[in-house]
Amino acid sequence: LAGFTNFDAMIPAFFILPNSNLKPESSIGWDVGLEQSFWNGRLITDVTYFSTAFTDKIQASFVGFNTLYVNAPGTSHRQGVEVAATWNVTDLFSIIASYTYTHARNALNVAEIRRPAHSGSIEATLRSADGRGRATIGADYNGTRTDTRFAYPANFVARMPATTIAWASLSYDVTDRAT
Repeated sequence: LAGFTNFDAMIPAFFILPNSNLKPESSIGWDVGLEQSFWNGRLITDVTYFSTAFTDKIQASFVGFNTLYVNAPGTSHRQGVEVAATWNVTDLFSIIASYTYTHARNALNVAEIRRPAHSGSIEATLRSADGRGRATIGADYNGTRTDTRFAYPANFVARMPATTIAWASLSYDVTDRAT
């Protein structure tokens, strides 16, 4: 028994219905990339192309206020390019940035839900002289994407706005095994 609240209509959805016909999803994928370092390893860049094909992909289907997990028909494809760079500006300060373009389509050539075409992140870390302390700030970006909008009387697929989350963390290694 699982439950959540549909905040649009304030109607609870309580049950995940059983499905004895549900099969495990499977995928086959590959990637190829190139990593190159510059300035005696102070700058490391990476470019990777990836491709994956999914069969029997598990997806949620909504029956009234209940959820039924089913296998999607056909083969879904996901491919794209990841670009990343790490710049060790000094021995104590580094910057990491990444960007991913993803082309994700289901068997009907419709964009997969929750798969933004564009995403990326950046973070900067300052380490203490003894290497035990770290202060990091960063931001993660997810571009526009589609998702299921739960609304009474019928759910529908809606475009979700892009989001950026800024964050920060502090850590200190008290011992080799405890931070």
